[in-house]
Amino acid sequence: MNAIVPRARKESLVITEIPDEVLVYDLKNDKAHCLNRPAAVVWANCDGKKTIAQVSQALERELGSPVNDETVWIAIDSLARHGLLHDPINKVAHKPRFSRRNAIRAIALAGLAIPIITSIVAPGPAQAASGLPPGACCQTGAECASGSCSQDAPACPNPPHKACS
Repeated sequence: MNAIVPRARKESLVITEIPDEVLVYDLKNDKAHCLNRPAAVVWANCDGKKTIAQVSQALERELGSPVNDETVWIAIDSLARHGLLHDPINKVAHKPRFSRRNAIRAIALAGLAIPIITSIVAPGPAQAASGLPPGACCQTGAECASGSCSQDAPACPNPPHKACS
């Protein structure tokens, strides 16, 4: 069996490192991910050359605590689910059988941080735009989210009776 060497995806990503976390914005699907320190260390070591055991050793060195391969697999699974790895990993063929519940319990009992990735979908340009909604009274198009302020809006009390379209 060939050794698994996961490779982190770096293309079309905006990556910002802050203390104990890495923020990743995926330009392809407008998703923002926050990787905690263990997940960030695993992702940084997914260079397409290191095996799971070597990534586990790197995480152990970084955290200063013993780490088992299950911790790395939890991070790898999460990174893959969030589209932050290049190649899908055939988990059935390569990953040892384990219960996620038992692995998390063992990690917690060892006092280690569980690799966690938190994600949100960023609003698209239309949703992120600020301005008045359609039908709101306006004076100029610059006030409207649509950029258009039309005439003949009798519902608007003050002249010139315009509303966002």
